[in-house]
Amino acid sequence: MQKVTIVATWDEEASVWVAESEDVPGLATGAASLELLAEKLRVVVPELLEANHLPSSVGIQLQASRELVAAVLNSPNRGGTSVQPEFI
Repeated sequence: MQKVTIVATWDEEASVWVAESEDVPGLATGAASLELLAEKLRVVVPELLEANHLPSSVGIQLQASRELVAAVLNSPNRGGTSVQPEFI
C-alpha cells in the first residue's frame, strides 16, 4: 500500500495543528488536537487524492512537531528554582 507523509505543525496564534503534505496536492487543514486532525485526515486525504486522479487508498504517516521552551525560574514560594515548561 502506498503511503503519504503529512506534517502537522502547531500554530500557536490560531491554537490548532496545521497539516500540509507534498504528497497530497491541495492539503491545508487544521484541528485543535492531533486526534481530531487524524480523524479529519482519514476523510480529506482520500478525497483530495481522488480529485487529483491519484490512488486514493493509502496509508497516512502523520509527523507532528511543536516547539517547547523549558526555563528555570525562581520560585519565591519555595525559596529555590523549578523548571516550568513554556509553549511557544
